[in-house]
Amino acid sequence: MNRQQQELTKILKKFDHFCLKYGIDYYLCGGSALGAIRHNGFLPWDDDVDLDITRANYQKLQECSDKLEQETDLVVVDSSRYPHYSNTLVRLSLIHISEPTRPY
Repeated sequence: MNRQQQELTKILKKFDHFCLKYGIDYYLCGGSALGAIRHNGFLPWDDDVDLDITRANYQKLQECSDKLEQETDLVVVDSSRYPHYSNTLVRLSLIHISEPTRPY
């Protein structure tokens, strides 16, 4: 596992702990699910974590977004919080690297 994948693992562990605490279900998908099965971790070339979450669980996550930020230093980046963020994907990132400085 390279350094970036180690950092992603730390972020995922923070997120997982938070989700367990607040009853939010999510699951690995895409390359992350394939890496977990095929390599017991990441695909060697993977540089992100792919997660899926149901609408109901996403709404729970949005309701807890302030707690997420306070307890984990993670922030959900989506158009409800950042109006100029137009990506259909929601980003989960560390606060100090995720605060958008330009419109997307």
